[in-house]
Amino acid sequence: MEKKKVKISISRLLIVSNCAIMAVFFGITFYFTTNSYQKVLEQEFRANQHQMLAYISDAIGETMDSIELLARSTANSYTIIHSITNYQKQKNSYNQLVFQNNMNQNLSAVAYSLNDIVSANILMDDPQLRTTKVNGAYDYGGYAEGSWAEEIRKMPSGWISARENDLLVPSYTEKIITYVQRIYSDLYYGEPLGHLVINLDEEMFYEVIHSYVDTGGSTILVAGEDGSIFSSTDRSVVGMRLAETEYGRYRQILEEGRGQSGEMEGMLVTEAAVDGKGLFIMAVTDYRKALAPIAGTRKAVSVFSLAMLGFFSVFSGLLAYVIAKPILLLSREVKKYKGNGWNHKIRQDSHIYEIDILGEAFNHMADKIEALISSLLEQEKEKQKQELEILQAQINPHFLYNTLEAINWMALSMKQKEISRMVILLGTFLRLSLNKGKNVYTVKDELHHLQCYLDIQNIRCRGKIEFYSEIDPDMMECRMIKLLLQPLVENSILHGFDRNGGAGRIWLKADRREGFLFFSVRDDGCGMEAAQIGRICDLHTEEGHGLKNVIKRIALYYGEGCGLTIHSLPGEGTTVEIKIADAPSGQISKEE
Repeated sequence: MEKKKVKISISRLLIVSNCAIMAVFFGITFYFTTNSYQKVLEQEFRANQHQMLAYISDAIGETMDSIELLARSTANSYTIIHSITNYQKQKNSYNQLVFQNNMNQNLSAVAYSLNDIVSANILMDDPQLRTTKVNGAYDYGGYAEGSWAEEIRKMPSGWISARENDLLVPSYTEKIITYVQRIYSDLYYGEPLGHLVINLDEEMFYEVIHSYVDTGGSTILVAGEDGSIFSSTDRSVVGMRLAETEYGRYRQILEEGRGQSGEMEGMLVTEAAVDGKGLFIMAVTDYRKALAPIAGTRKAVSVFSLAMLGFFSVFSGLLAYVIAKPILLLSREVKKYKGNGWNHKIRQDSHIYEIDILGEAFNHMADKIEALISSLLEQEKEKQKQELEILQAQINPHFLYNTLEAINWMALSMKQKEISRMVILLGTFLRLSLNKGKNVYTVKDELHHLQCYLDIQNIRCRGKIEFYSEIDPDMMECRMIKLLLQPLVENSILHGFDRNGGAGRIWLKADRREGFLFFSVRDDGCGMEAAQIGRICDLHTEEGHGLKNVIKRIALYYGEGCGLTIHSLPGEGTTVEIKIADAPSGQISKEE
């Protein structure tokens, strides 16, 4: 039993489908809008973080470069090197007093060149060195309370991380950062004389960081490769090791991911290196706090989407009714064609342009169908008439063959063997040319037809035409369209041999390979210019009708990949090559 199909009216279908489409559309729009907005905010926030760290990195790098440049120029100062060497040659209390005064003057000039320099000192191996000046020369062991002063002995140059100010000379700075530069007797080489030590207020680094920190609640840390924290917006961790603080585990995210940013427990971690300084800057930001503005936006988009969904549902219902009504009326008009034939015309004014176009197009189609039916009837009558004419036309070749046979007997009776032979050749030539109205025969028939033509021409030219052939025996039974080779040979005789009194040689080569039949006709005639070849191959010119006919028929029957090419030079003859398909195409089969 055939299952009954469920049908629904177009108006209901439009209303239901439009409402469903609107709901899906606004749902997807809401989802992707909010998510896209969040992703945009995230990308923008990440980009801002990287840009902020890049600015801080550049600013700190420039600050450190200026300190290093100041230290190198001071350590390589002739005055300081000369004062140290003179003092080391003769150490006594007077020379120490002179030496300390000289050092105080030079080092004070260095310290006063930048507000954030706490002190500038020279450290030497001399327990006798004593001074009450902030900027003066000290022994390594009597410089500070901590052990870091002893570590300076091993350093050629470099930075020492932030720490509590433990200098023996009192100052009002809580935390200091130190840069060390070794002093040599001959500028950059020679005997080590001591170290230049420039102590900086850690607040200098903090001010650089603080000037670039945005309002996103990020914590910025500047740390060395060993994990020591130089400076930070979180003042409680300055001078500590990164691993000793809560920020150490955030650092592991970057080390494990081998990237410049990562996330952990809702915290975004970003890092940038200070080029050439062995420092890195790390920003740790509460991701949820940074992206809090999106919550309000999500709520606003939700309310707007629901409002638009309700509006478009009502609008789609009204629109479905307006569209469905004229379509139903049009379908009723179309049904009337069942009994009234194609003379019935749709008359409808729906006030909808597309519906009216459908009605007009249907009327136009009905007119075309009616005209086509009339045309088919006329063509059928014309076909019957042509078939009758073809049957009548078949009488004419028989009359021609009978006439040629009568001429042959008359020539034989008059002992004119040459005339008789020409008549026989002509009869064979015509039979092969007509081929009972078919356009296709074998390669063997084409070669036989060509030989008849050459024999007729040799009778006319007294045997002046020499013909040589090299034919692949396997291709004799292959099918091909007729009259392809004879026009080429005729062209050689009529146009190539005219300067030689009709005498010349023709070579024919035919072979079968790769699914194609190849024919080559070469003569030793007068040849032709490239321009003439172009005119012959141009189907829009009047020159070379015979060759144009061959080109057109090959294109018509065999299509792309097959054709005719001409190679010729003046005075050296002409070669014409033909390439056709081995197996006959569907069109060839129809012609057969």
